[in-house]
Amino acid sequence: MNDWPEWFPDACPPAEARDAEGHFYRLVDGVEILESDFWSHEQEYLAGKRPRRSWSSGKLCDFVSCSIFALRSDIEQTRKGVGPLKHKLVALGDITGEGKLLETPTNGNSHHNWWRTQTETAWVNFKVVE
Repeated sequence: MNDWPEWFPDACPPAEARDAEGHFYRLVDGVEILESDFWSHEQEYLAGKRPRRSWSSGKLCDFVSCSIFALRSDIEQTRKGVGPLKHKLVALGDITGEGKLLETPTNGNSHHNWWRTQTETAWVNFKVVE
């Protein structure tokens, strides 16, 4: 049984999400990787780090996930194209066995939503690769 955070909406992660498996890329703030580098938008809101975005009810489950990419080229393109992300570093790590995963490409890229449990610790497996 998964230990999902209490602030996850109902039916989240979605039924089509699969067990998390594989190596993925994530943008992080520094060489010392912290759990907060893997917070969802909702976690950042709850911690007072960002305003709450207005999402349709169909997107709320996306809002509580962590964005990761299967391909380095895709995360590099995202980093270069989104102003606030330009100064972040690229990290790579294995998320096997930690939460649920769903491929959610934007513009055909390798973006995935990763729903982390309350006890997930896969973030410690990530290392900056640049």
